[in-house]
Amino acid sequence: MQTLNKILIISILSITSFCAFAQDTKSDAIFHNIKREYVINEDGSVDFTYRKELELISNRSFFRDFGETFIVYNPEFQTLKINESYTIRKDGSIVRTPENAFNEVLPSGCTDCARYNNMKEMVVTHTALEYNATIVLDYTIHTKPEFITNFMEIINFVEYAPVKNYDVFVKVAQNIELKERMLNLRLGATINKEGDYKTYHWNVGNLGQTISESYMPAYEELYPVLIISTFKDMTNAYFSLVNQESLKTTDLPESKTAIAEIVSTEKSNLENILSIRDYVIDYIRYNNFSLKYNNYQLATPATVWQSRCGNEAEKAVMLACMLNTAGFEAIPVTFTKPRMHSNEIGCLDVISHWGVRVINDGKPLIISPVRKSNVSMDIEFPEYSMYFISATVETFRATNSEKIPTEISVTGNINIALDGKAGGNLSLGVTSSKLPVFSIIKDSAKANDIVMNIKGETSNIKLSEQKISMDLEADNISVTDMKAGYYSFEIPETKYGININPSYLNTERKTEVICGKTNETYKYKITLPAGHQYIGKNVEKIIDKSFGKVIIKITANKNIIEIERSIVINEDRIKLNDYSDFREMMILWNNETYKKFIVK
Repeated sequence: MQTLNKILIISILSITSFCAFAQDTKSDAIFHNIKREYVINEDGSVDFTYRKELELISNRSFFRDFGETFIVYNPEFQTLKINESYTIRKDGSIVRTPENAFNEVLPSGCTDCARYNNMKEMVVTHTALEYNATIVLDYTIHTKPEFITNFMEIINFVEYAPVKNYDVFVKVAQNIELKERMLNLRLGATINKEGDYKTYHWNVGNLGQTISESYMPAYEELYPVLIISTFKDMTNAYFSLVNQESLKTTDLPESKTAIAEIVSTEKSNLENILSIRDYVIDYIRYNNFSLKYNNYQLATPATVWQSRCGNEAEKAVMLACMLNTAGFEAIPVTFTKPRMHSNEIGCLDVISHWGVRVINDGKPLIISPVRKSNVSMDIEFPEYSMYFISATVETFRATNSEKIPTEISVTGNINIALDGKAGGNLSLGVTSSKLPVFSIIKDSAKANDIVMNIKGETSNIKLSEQKISMDLEADNISVTDMKAGYYSFEIPETKYGININPSYLNTERKTEVICGKTNETYKYKITLPAGHQYIGKNVEKIIDKSFGKVIIKITANKNIIEIERSIVINEDRIKLNDYSDFREMMILWNNETYKKFIVK
């Protein structure tokens, strides 16, 4: 009993501290109560009941945000029942939702794909809405046991309005073990045993609404998130997923004719791989639709090919099969966010991306079936857990890649002529996870696009992984004739430096800033025509803090201007205690006064 009391005290303290963090925003509405109840029946079917009681405070709440409720379900194995739907007006009178306020439509993610025409989205239009009216909606979705019979769910406790009380109940048979994992809140379930069943209960109160800030961490790092499952672990969940025909298929004979038109011996292997990827992206429609609504069953690659549409997983499997058919070695993969991944609990809903691992000239790269990225996906999503997905895989093990800190070094000489034109030479080195390696390998001229405000001939290009070094002989540096003998120009910068817009950084902040580590240095010597000079003052600005440093120096002597700009950020994220200093640093670094120059 003492142990239970300690757990309850810790839970209450954790809930209180979270709510204090999140309750600062004036709200347009408030949820007085949300209840999610799951009953796992003996035959494997699940009854999910959802109830909400939402009070409307502003006209925005009923004109834009909460005037309708959308319920997606699949009639092939699910049935929807509306238990209650009404509005309690400010004077206490009750207005029942009329029959014509319930309308079924096709979910937006299912459009232009005949295979998904069976899907339903119930749109409940709430009526009699006014200030301080309360919407009450209660419905049940019954799910038959189909392909995957294990129960799994992710519950994000935060909403677009504060929540006074949030209850989650899961009722299962005594012999079933329910795995649970709560993020950002020290709260375990209370378990009540009755006969052959036991009920897990989580209760959270006084939750703040979602936070809206730029460069903020992902939701699973900020809000209470509950992951529950009856799978033994993630390995078992993956074994259940791959036990279907689509993931036992490794090639796609139907695509041979198209592949013959796409692939060419005159192209490099990378070009052929990307050409097949681009075909799948361009000609197989992407339906952004969760696997959950098809009970995690994927259409076979042949079906996807014939229907010309599919979700991300289906397109990934089909792309892998096309690459295998073309003679490459490919396999589908999944990515899971670092915070969400745990092999101790099996939940397929934690998958955030699907891709294809293909061998290119002996080296693996990961490509997306829905985005024409110029970077391998393991570089795009560092620290994510990646799994190979195939019925032939004997053991499911996660692999991870490390983040690549940004490093930029640019030095150069720029000469401005009497006619206002400018030329010069630059030497640069760039290491960045955003460097468009695929484009540069396909066409070295694309390296010219790395630097802004300048065009010219590149030479001595050395490209390795996400790192490039090269020289640039510029014959077209952007210079603006301001008339009366005045000219303005902007110093060249790369596209891949720190990208934080200070206008999006408010004076006060609730979350850490995700910025990424960077080390950038730009040094220029600018020579003006004889008799011309820089219109401005010499500058030396330095901000030196524990998390980073900015240096800006501008020194003019007769017709010579020397410029040094450097920034070092040695943290991937900026803590709230350092936010004010970081904001000051970004304002200085992005100040146009120190980037654009006027000469006469």
